[in-house]
Amino acid sequence: MSSSPEPADEMPSFLVERFAEHSPAELQTIATYAETREPALEVPDYVVQAVALQDDAARTAIAEYADQLATYLETREETDDPDDEKDVSGDHGGPRIGRWDALNME
Repeated sequence: MSSSPEPADEMPSFLVERFAEHSPAELQTIATYAETREPALEVPDYVVQAVALQDDAARTAIAEYADQLATYLETREETDDPDDEKDVSGDHGGPRIGRWDALNME
């Protein structure tokens, strides 16, 4: 699996931290908003405020990072298959005799 994308130097660090809270679909909307500043898009207020304060290079970095993170998260979700997880429960179909059961057997 590929590693998480690295934000550009122009990307405000507080946004990097906050973007981790969003789904891939929300991140795609944020990326589109950062590129277009389309007021009809529903994005969190902190994104609207942050994008308004940035120059073109920072807005581009925000859009690119949000898009890359969304793609990364989508790929990770697609490859996470719960059926592939190993059984580490110790239950292999046999009788369970724990220490308590063993001590109380007659």
